[in-house]
Amino acid sequence: MVVKKYKFIFLSALFLIGLQYFTGLIKINFVNSMKPNLIIYSYSSFTAKWGPGPIIKKKFEEQCHCKVEMREADDSRLLIQRLVMEGDRSDADVIIGINQWDLSQSLEKLNFKREFWPLEMNLEDENFKATLGEPGELVPFDWGIFAFNTKGDSKISKAKNLNEFLSLLPKNGLVLQDPRTSAPGLSLLNWLVQVLGEDKAFQYLDLLSEKIFTITSGWSSSYGLFQKGQAQSVFSYVTSPLYHLIEENDKNYKALSFQEGLPMHVEFAGVMKTCKNCLMAKEFIQFLLTPNIQSILMKKNYMFPIDKNVLAKTPWDIESKYKVLPFRKISKEDQDRILERWTMWSRKR
Repeated sequence: MVVKKYKFIFLSALFLIGLQYFTGLIKINFVNSMKPNLIIYSYSSFTAKWGPGPIIKKKFEEQCHCKVEMREADDSRLLIQRLVMEGDRSDADVIIGINQWDLSQSLEKLNFKREFWPLEMNLEDENFKATLGEPGELVPFDWGIFAFNTKGDSKISKAKNLNEFLSLLPKNGLVLQDPRTSAPGLSLLNWLVQVLGEDKAFQYLDLLSEKIFTITSGWSSSYGLFQKGQAQSVFSYVTSPLYHLIEENDKNYKALSFQEGLPMHVEFAGVMKTCKNCLMAKEFIQFLLTPNIQSILMKKNYMFPIDKNVLAKTPWDIESKYKVLPFRKISKEDQDRILERWTMWSRKR
């Protein structure tokens, strides 16, 4: 009887412990299900496990006591196309990664929650003040500089301008991105138009054509081909060699500095009109501008921070090594015309 009594007590205790454990799980799941859900759209290198997205997601969840869901597209242009297709059915709260070449298109085709602006911003650089425009436009959170990248032991590394680059580039030596689907590709096209003029830009592309190995839809695929040795050069960021140096201890990458100057690439974020948690979305964009997150963006996104104080005395403080062209917007009409010319050019090449 004593044994049966203690056996009953033991089993009862075990049952109560199990019941308490599963009740706790149910409670945790219930509490988690009650947390607001912030949905962010961004490009793939931002949301990738090696990018800044996962770290920023975790830190913001700790601050807001919410759940953050990040959805990706390969490139910011594809991201815009996806949101246009979704329309009012979209459940996006925030979009991250629109660049200046897509400002006019974004403001025309997408609906943003404009009444939140202006945010509190510390923009000392006049270039960035110029990006804000009228209240309601998107907010810059980081920026970069584009250039042709190559290996330091390549003959191409000696090029000091566009003409020298063309003459030193071997056949099938270059990988580019399509400007209709890629932000870097669009930056390249607009850069050539900016420094050469529209007609001469397409004449330059005609000369460049036989030296292009392929044109990809986005940056990730083009840079991957370059790394695999499929081509000797790729259009990328001036911080790409810095990535290889810091992450891989590889000094054999170089971004070419040209006498014509290099294009600036500013990335923007905004709150969508379809937002369900709109105030939290605004809080997230303000969060992107804090020094700690600006530092994470710099170190994980390999971009320059908007807050120059974050940049000082770091390996990323290399802007002065390059001649950077002023920030430039382009109208939708001009952009559509240039892209139509690109489409015609790509069909005949």
